[in-house]
Amino acid sequence: MTVGADYTVRLHFAEIEYNTAGERKFNVDINGAAVLTDFDIFATAGGKNKAVVEEFTAAADSAGQITVRFNYQPPYNYATVSGIELLSGSTQVLAIDAGQVPGSRTITINSPIFNNQGTLASSNGESLNVSGTIANYSGGTLTGGHWSVGADSTLRLIGADITTNNATIVLDSQASNLLSDWNTTPALASLAVNDTLGNLSIRNARSLDLAGSFTNRGSVTLGVGCALTVAGMYEQPTSGVLNLELAGVLPTQFGQLVVTDQANLNGTLNVSSTGAFVPAVGDVFQIANFGSRVGTFATVNGVNLGGGRFFRTNYSPTQLILETQVAIVVTPIAGLVTTESGGTAQFSITLAAQPTANVTIGLASSKPAEGTISVSSLMFTSSNWNTPQTVTVTGVNDLVDDGDIAYLIITSPALSTDPIYANVNSSDVFVTNIDDDVAGIVISPTAGLITSEAGGSSQFSVRLASQPTADVSIGLSSSNPSEATISHTVLVFTAANWNSPQTITVTGIDDLVDDGDV
Repeated sequence: MTVGADYTVRLHFAEIEYNTAGERKFNVDINGAAVLTDFDIFATAGGKNKAVVEEFTAAADSAGQITVRFNYQPPYNYATVSGIELLSGSTQVLAIDAGQVPGSRTITINSPIFNNQGTLASSNGESLNVSGTIANYSGGTLTGGHWSVGADSTLRLIGADITTNNATIVLDSQASNLLSDWNTTPALASLAVNDTLGNLSIRNARSLDLAGSFTNRGSVTLGVGCALTVAGMYEQPTSGVLNLELAGVLPTQFGQLVVTDQANLNGTLNVSSTGAFVPAVGDVFQIANFGSRVGTFATVNGVNLGGGRFFRTNYSPTQLILETQVAIVVTPIAGLVTTESGGTAQFSITLAAQPTANVTIGLASSKPAEGTISVSSLMFTSSNWNTPQTVTVTGVNDLVDDGDIAYLIITSPALSTDPIYANVNSSDVFVTNIDDDVAGIVISPTAGLITSEAGGSSQFSVRLASQPTADVSIGLSSSNPSEATISHTVLVFTAANWNSPQTITVTGIDDLVDDGDV
């Protein structure tokens, strides 16, 4: 339409459902201005199944458009319209027929020239038909506009056998029908090219089967449970983008590309999870099947899942599989044993995918007094990323009877500018240091000492078997003080002198009695 030009808008109404006035009332705006308020079709027409026409003049806005809006007025029933005409003078520019059958949700746009410069959508079980000349369609190519078909709905573009798409097409359900005639012929049955401006999106378990080879120079989106089957070759050059959505691990829960012949891959693959789905380590998604394959996607986005997980893209001649993996692999992470006698254990670290920048992982012992490590950090590059680097853990002797002690080798968050690895904190390693100390008191000798009533003496020594964590006091006494005395009644051992023998002297006593050796 011509910007600023005046047009006649005719709104055709008939109440075909309700039998009394007051059941349905609504407002109508044209270009934002109210033209009908509390409009009651039954009351205005004088009964059920009677036609009434309301006519208005409106100017095309700065975008060359006239917007008619029907506003539902609670608590009354929804607005309805039987037809819309748009005239320039006496020439009909547009005619929309909404049908006259009770319960009908069929709308037909019959225009000498129809040009979709915005969005044309059929939804909620509607059947929307566009006949006459479609300015967006010529020679098999659909150009411009947004064409959307919702659940249980049909959009007919009469005469549009689309072989090249340069528009936005959305098929939003299994029962979304985009047809090219008054029968059931799919408008995309012969689709061969999704051009650079083309956006083809199929969602909510909708499948699309193409009878021949297909080239994707634009963007194709395969939603949850959707499959694009190409009975021929699939070609995706550098400009092409394939978007796949995942909502679970079952084939019915992610998008798939099926190619019976050769797939020539390039361009971009975008992978995204929908809803609350979070892929777990080990999850596998067979997202593409080919008769054969040449090349790979030059760019794959969405592989970084966070939390140290990522999608590995595994190509074979006939398949492309995404596998959820841990970015940094530590083996083993438990069961390692060191000893206080210097026994060692080992673990290794490697990367699961080639990094785009160096990756540095810091290492530290949580208890250096129990175990030490051979290196304090490891660096992986694009050359050595898949070569395991070994770390040796050595037990430390502490001289204390403290039992077997568990400790960790702590891996620090990775330092890298590669987003897959940046700040990824891999698994720590669990180690146990076996104790070789036994708490005890060592007395030497424990027998054979001789004293005499003439004052003869003997000696013995006392020490601890292991280093104490606190002072240890040992009391001493003679079992027969009339026969012998001892030089110390208390011995004190500390963490410093615990292994230094302390000597005790036992001296005999004369009792002037012939009592034999006692």
